[in-house]
Amino acid sequence: MRESCPDKSGNDGRPLSPAEEAAGRDALSRAERPFDDLLLVHLPHNRTAVVMDRLPPGSPANVLILSPEETNFYGAAPLIQALNHAIPGGWFGGALPSQGFWGYPAPLDATRIFAALGKTNHERFAKGDPPL
Repeated sequence: MRESCPDKSGNDGRPLSPAEEAAGRDALSRAERPFDDLLLVHLPHNRTAVVMDRLPPGSPANVLILSPEETNFYGAAPLIQALNHAIPGGWFGGALPSQGFWGYPAPLDATRIFAALGKTNHERFAKGDPPL
């Protein structure tokens, strides 16, 4: 875990401000675990590195970050595929086909994300079947 985040996050090249870093620390301290393998973070800005660079050891493999500007998910490739299929119009990448990220350019309700990440779709992707 780093004390300070590098100059990245929103892919805009702007350094993180002290206020953004403080908000990220606070958001991570209030993170929820709606499922064993998912950490849910409500961040007041879209500079997600402030959360991802500070994840403590033992954190869930999948992280959903909801912000007023966008929605971001980091985790297993099958879940990224499920999100990309269920909610078109976003972006994805990373170290696929094992893990990566998915994002959407607007805030989404957590229940919509949970439905796309549902156990049924996760099991179907693990077997190589398309989502429902």
